[in-house]
Amino acid sequence: MLGIAKGSLYALLAVSFAIIFFTTRTFHLAHGAIFTLVGYCFYLFISILQLPLSVSIFLSFIVSVVTAVLIELLIYRPLRWRYASTTILLLASLAILITAPSILAMVFTANPLFFPNFPAPSVGIGNISLSGAQVSMFSSLIFIGLVLLLLRRTSTGKLLQAVADGEIVAEAIGINISKVKLTSVILGSLLLVPAAILYGYDIGIIPSMGFEAILIASSCAIMGGAGNFLGAAVSGIIIGVAMRAGTIYISSSWQDGIAFLVLVLVVLFRPEGLFRGKIT
Repeated sequence: MLGIAKGSLYALLAVSFAIIFFTTRTFHLAHGAIFTLVGYCFYLFISILQLPLSVSIFLSFIVSVVTAVLIELLIYRPLRWRYASTTILLLASLAILITAPSILAMVFTANPLFFPNFPAPSVGIGNISLSGAQVSMFSSLIFIGLVLLLLRRTSTGKLLQAVADGEIVAEAIGINISKVKLTSVILGSLLLVPAAILYGYDIGIIPSMGFEAILIASSCAIMGGAGNFLGAAVSGIIIGVAMRAGTIYISSSWQDGIAFLVLVLVVLFRPEGLFRGKIT
């Protein structure tokens, strides 16, 4: 049960990354840095400034979107205009991912920080006890369902899927590629916020937490298959269950290793991803 709860959180994180990655063709490692930043800003709002929960969440959404848009407009887009290779874009994104934890550690602390008590009670199911945050992780599936519905049913979603399926063809039929890419960045960054907040409520926040987040998100996106957002979500649940099983039967120190192992096995035996086709 806990594995599925964590998997739901990972699924949301994976979809948020996949929307940006498949649409912009940029391996957006800075997504992990924004994930960490959102966690610390929420801590600032809810614990230090003691703002209401709703206000803290709203401000966290603003922080996430503004930061992601600035990275897209000030770093990625100028590099694309100069015909920078995907490797250069990857290195620029990696630099942000590496730099952000050091800055946050200087501003706050390198020690773990914890949010106030989650505003929902714990739930016991048999011998299993789930915290309020862990129960709320299941709500991630609702967010994912709404996003997948948006991608299938709305004109904006169809534009995102068209660019993800083939940028050259999309541009040839008159789609504004730059606008669609910016839209994907905004949507992916919005989905990142509940994932970061629930993660912090569950185990607290540390400056390096973005590394684990981006490891899981990128692994799930690759496992799900190119352009397959639903596949990324299902892969997130698979990773969550696998990591939880590893914690129970092996050791908690193997969690990240298990995520990598699952990814390696998928790449070896299903290089096109677990789910064929490009279904949202």
